[in-house]
Amino acid sequence: MPKVSVVTGFYNRCEHLERTIESILNQTYSDFELIVFDDASTDGTASRLLELKEKYDDPRFRFIIHEENKGFVKGLSEAISGAKGQYIAVQGSGDVSLPRRLELQVEFLDANPSVGAVGGAIYNIQEDTGTRNPQRFEKPIATFDDLLTSNPFTHGEVMYRLDLYKSIGGYRSGFTFAQDRDLWLRMAKKADLGIIPDFLYHRYTLLDGVSFVPDKTIRQRCFSEAAVRLALMPEEEGALAYSRLEAEGPTAVVPIADRAVQKFVPKAAIRLCLYGAPETGLHMARDYIQNPLRRTIVVVLISIYSSRLIKPLQDILYKSIFKGVSISKPIKSSLVKFTRRIQGK
Repeated sequence: MPKVSVVTGFYNRCEHLERTIESILNQTYSDFELIVFDDASTDGTASRLLELKEKYDDPRFRFIIHEENKGFVKGLSEAISGAKGQYIAVQGSGDVSLPRRLELQVEFLDANPSVGAVGGAIYNIQEDTGTRNPQRFEKPIATFDDLLTSNPFTHGEVMYRLDLYKSIGGYRSGFTFAQDRDLWLRMAKKADLGIIPDFLYHRYTLLDGVSFVPDKTIRQRCFSEAAVRLALMPEEEGALAYSRLEAEGPTAVVPIADRAVQKFVPKAAIRLCLYGAPETGLHMARDYIQNPLRRTIVVVLISIYSSRLIKPLQDILYKSIFKGVSISKPIKSSLVKFTRRIQGK
């Protein structure tokens, strides 16, 4: 029986299959199985999986083909239900695990029985430009209180104990987004969550991802905030609130007008602009910022920024934010103050 079950799900990302699968098969740690599920893709993913199975000829690698689309959470849950490992390592579709990821995470969990899940430092990589941004949680242990204000994991780089996962009921099907934060919050009530300081993972930001679709981005944020609200409720009240979420969606618990969501929207809209999608950022600002003055400010800011007249400023901002190039303190200070005012801080 393998000690680790690596589980990853794909939907219409056939061109990224090989790099993800190879990153697992080339791990320094070898006592694992790799389970890949294709959630009824229409881009030839199933055929490509058959080709790769023959190419690698590795008994640790197996796959599941769904005839109908089940959604990520249900597909992941079903794959885990057939896993044989003591530890579950999630792997994001299209992402890459660095060679020692499994080795270091297994060592960490073996040495720390009070830890139920472990992540690590990652690089967020923009697919079209190759720009790499490091992401690292500064503490070795993330507590329940830490999870109330931020999510130290991105899901795809995490390994957790299967028995802990089962004891809390696994992923909840009502969370079509932010299912990971909901899981971590429930896990953190029973165990510590660890973070290895080494870089273990490359997470690719794809242009078809949730972050580039305003409706999905807002829905994801509502789900994420709902996970926190549910975690803070007494058990019976939380169960009733989850029933509402499952039946009506996340806005039954956290409406779009909620202060936390409204604080997030301007930042998300501006980020879309900086990532080269100003029209999408404008769509988000116009549709979801409810304060008229703040909405106007963000729309004007994005419109000005995307104008050809200030191309030099675009380059300065892009290099400062994504490539670590320093800009003068007065400019930086003004940008920070302006952004904070937009966000209502």
